[in-house]
Amino acid sequence: MALFNGEGFNELLSDLKTNGDMLDVAAPEILEAGAAVVADAWRDAIKAHDLIDSGDMLESVGHSEIVNTETEKKVAIYPQGRDHKGVRNAEKAFVNHYGASHRKATHFVDDAEKQSEEPAVEAMAAAWYQKLESGG
Repeated sequence: MALFNGEGFNELLSDLKTNGDMLDVAAPEILEAGAAVVADAWRDAIKAHDLIDSGDMLESVGHSEIVNTETEKKVAIYPQGRDHKGVRNAEKAFVNHYGASHRKATHFVDDAEKQSEEPAVEAMAAAWYQKLESGG
């Protein structure tokens, strides 16, 4: 799982921090908007690298629940669950990304992260500004 820190993200983060109370209310929508874009990019990269066997890994890409810590709110985006044979989809993604003795590395997650960087920030900013305009 990669940490997301894209171009424009720091400016958005600064704006969010100046409106702290509102951020707690808006965080789920903001994270959902960004996560949806990144998940779509994962699916695009899986298809582009022809990593579809049964389709289980492709269909399982999603995001975790929001994790709240003292310093941040975050979601993890990755293939979840198990395929029809009981193999963890995240494990298949790991092997496809980094490779193994029997499989060449594709680095498809890097492609997904690059593809989604700007659009995810734009989606999160749009969700934030929509929340601001509606007053919460």
